[in-house]
Amino acid sequence: MNLKLTGNPFLNIENPKPWGPGSFEIALPLVQATNIRPGMRILEVGDGSGKIATTIAKNWNVSVITLEPWAQNNEIQIYVAEQGVENQVLQMKIKAQSLLFVDNTFNVIISIGSFEMIAD
Repeated sequence: MNLKLTGNPFLNIENPKPWGPGSFEIALPLVQATNIRPGMRILEVGDGSGKIATTIAKNWNVSVITLEPWAQNNEIQIYVAEQGVENQVLQMKIKAQSLLFVDNTFNVIISIGSFEMIAD
């Protein structure tokens, strides 16, 4: 089942705060390339402000665990609650290199605008 979107939801984000250059502009084609479908479990590595994970959860009806070791306090969780997807997005303040998930925990793993910042 392919999801039909009207426009680019990443370009309609209020008060965008990208942490990487061009993050919102390149997000839609990258997400579409993963063939995300409703009900999937997504791991997003390096979300910065939480805006991309929130947009994915809202528009694709999926669950997202977002890794952002540099996020302040619970800023991502506050934002997702404001957007009504607090049951779909979980912020983890941890580096991707520190995680130990079993195989097949996630249907898709993405990193938009941050992969180049991961040194090891």
